[in-house]
Amino acid sequence: MLSRRTFLKTATAVPLVGSLGCVFSRGRGLLCDVDFFQTGFEGFAAALASARCRVGEGCRVTLNVREDRLLASWGDDDHFQIVGTGGVEEGKWHLKTRGICMEFMLRMEVMGPIASTPHPRPGQAWEPTLRAGDARRLMLRMLAESGVQIAYGCDHVRDFPTERLVEGEVFVQGQLMGTAAALAYHEGTKVEAIWESELLRARLARDFSLPG
Repeated sequence: MLSRRTFLKTATAVPLVGSLGCVFSRGRGLLCDVDFFQTGFEGFAAALASARCRVGEGCRVTLNVREDRLLASWGDDDHFQIVGTGGVEEGKWHLKTRGICMEFMLRMEVMGPIASTPHPRPGQAWEPTLRAGDARRLMLRMLAESGVQIAYGCDHVRDFPTERLVEGEVFVQGQLMGTAAALAYHEGTKVEAIWESELLRARLARDFSLPG
């Protein structure tokens, strides 16, 4: 599990890439029948979750991209907001989008007020507004840290969405699908067989217990 210090590191300036879909592969061969076609942040989260499960030596996760960079339709100074990150319980706001979504929001926050609106006071809703240029750099940094490979010019995947509101739930769903796919490969079974298993629940319980 990532430490708070690890996932609060700032992102550095790096080349920009595109988005979408991930497969398990070893060398040039496809190892399992897994290919994610969900768009945008869902595919990003799925690729990270798959890679972080470390399903075996020689197995790598590749993120297939269509555009020449992530958030291709957004300029560096454009902004988007992550919404639907939690709900009110007993009169206070509680985050429900832990795991990769929380990691992403916290790491954006430490990049400074230009990159992200700050974390509010306890009990208030946290739905940060993020600068697209900084989000691009952080997303590539996170992919590189997890060893995710990137393939360009993949016509079979869809463009990154252009909506300026991103549901926090898409991170959660991507993390769930990516984790299930990695565990299914590790166990030599189909994703459907893992979906309701104790193995997946145990893995997600650990992933979603990240501090914050």
